[in-house]
Amino acid sequence: MLFDHFPDGSRVLGGAPFNVAWHLEALGSDPILLTAVGDDPAGAEVLRRMEEWGLDTGGVQVLAEYPTGHVKVSLDDAGPGFEIPRDQAWDHLAGDAARGPLREESVGLVYHGTLSLRAHGNARVLDSVLRSAEAPIFVDLNLRDPWWDEATVERAVSRATWVKLNDDELGQLSGAAVGTDSEVENAARSFAKKHDVENLIVTRGAHGALWVPADGPAITSGAPDVEVADTVGAGDALSAVLCLGILE
Repeated sequence: MLFDHFPDGSRVLGGAPFNVAWHLEALGSDPILLTAVGDDPAGAEVLRRMEEWGLDTGGVQVLAEYPTGHVKVSLDDAGPGFEIPRDQAWDHLAGDAARGPLREESVGLVYHGTLSLRAHGNARVLDSVLRSAEAPIFVDLNLRDPWWDEATVERAVSRATWVKLNDDELGQLSGAAVGTDSEVENAARSFAKKHDVENLIVTRGAHGALWVPADGPAITSGAPDVEVADTVGAGDALSAVLCLGILE
C-alpha cells in the first residue's frame, strides 16, 4: 500500500495489491488486504478511505516505526517509472497480525505481487499466510529494479496456479524475443512449461493481453479503444477482473 506521487504534484493511492483489492470490492467481492501503514497522517487517510469504500481494514497493520508507503512516479513514452524508497511500512509485516484475519475466513484465492518480497521478513510472512489460507495462488510479477532477484521470482512462480507478467518482463526472464504476436506466445509457452505454470497471463499494453493455459490453445484479447490518461495501475485492473473470474 502506497501513495503514487506524480510529476504534476498530485498523489494517488496505489500499490498493486491495494489496487486489486479496491477493484474487487467495487465488483462485489470480499477482499482482505494484508498490508501495513505508518502511524502518520497518510496512514490515517488510507484507513479512512478504505472504510469509506467498504474495504475490510482488519488486515492493515499500523506501525509507528515506519512511514506509510510512497513512490515517485515518472511518465514518458516508454511507460511509467517508479522510484521506491527503502523501509516503508509495507516492508515490515508481522506474521501473527497477517494471519489473524484469515483464521475465521474461507479464502478462495490468494493474490500477491513480488515487490513486497524485497524484505526477507515479508517473504517468511507470505509463507505462513499461504499455509494458513490453503487456497490457489495468483502471482503478479512486478520486476522493479533493483528490488527483485531470480530466486525470489522462481519461488513465487513455482507455487502459483496463475501467473501474470507483462511482455517486457517475459522477455527479461526468458531471454526470448517478444516483439511479435508469435514471439510472445512462443516465449510464454516456453516459460510456462519450464516453470510448470498452469495459467500464464501476459499483458502487452496497447496490444492487449494473452492467456496461455497449460491444457489448451492460447486466448488473446485486444486492448479497448480508450483515451489514455496514464497507464499506472492498468495491469492491476486486469488482475482484479481475472481474480473475480477465477472466484466465480
